Amino acid sequence: MARPRRILVADDDADAAHALAELLNVEGHDAEAAVGGREAGRRLGNGAFDIAFLDTVLPGRSDIESFFALSEGREDTRYLMTGYCLGQLLHQTAKDGAQILPGRIQASTVLKAVKDAGSDGIMLLPSAEPEAGRVLHDLLVESEYAVAHVTEAAGVADALEARRVHVLILDLGSRLIEALKVYSALQAENRGKPTIILASADDNAIATGIIGKPYDPQLLLGQIDALAA
Repeated sequence: MARPRRILVADDDADAAHALAELLNVEGHDAEAAVGGREAGRRLGNGAFDIAFLDTVLPGRSDIESFFALSEGREDTRYLMTGYCLGQLLHQTAKDGAQILPGRIQASTVLKAVKDAGSDGIMLLPSAEPEAGRVLHDLLVESEYAVAHVTEAAGVADALEARRVHVLILDLGSRLIEALKVYSALQAENRGKPTIILASADDNAIATGIIGKPYDPQLLLGQIDALAA
């Protein structure tokens, strides 16, 4: 059994929020349910949680914008977005289109995707290849693109200010939802670029931070420790 965790379950559906919180409590965790974005914000502001499952919307914001707003703050809380598939979130986040590239880096496919990308479109590359970021960088530079290959979120702003950049490679080695948060912040500041996000080839909640519905409660319970890590 996973060691007890303090967990917030926030959902606009009251039955869904209370059902998952009750199941987590039965399994020995300390779980609270929050119905709606405002209540979720209050609970997150008033208490420390190991994990927060968020499927709720704040007034005047989209689903993904609500998630990013609610997940600001405590760095010791692992935030996961529930209720959406990866494709939905990519298209909701990208103002200028989203593409999911094959996991194996193919020059013709990558170059066509970059050419077709809008001014700040997303290209997701779920790759298990070692040194995928370097390979992508070299491929694009050879094709005369100015490329910023960023491996730390804190370095994005400096990379974009240092020189004119055609393509941004986000190679953060973290969960996909966190890379989308960096990308969304650039958009909000009107600094978006065609962006290739390198992600793990695994599409589970640990790698992405995204849990689609309906999910298997027993599978979720078995991942609690890994999700909180």
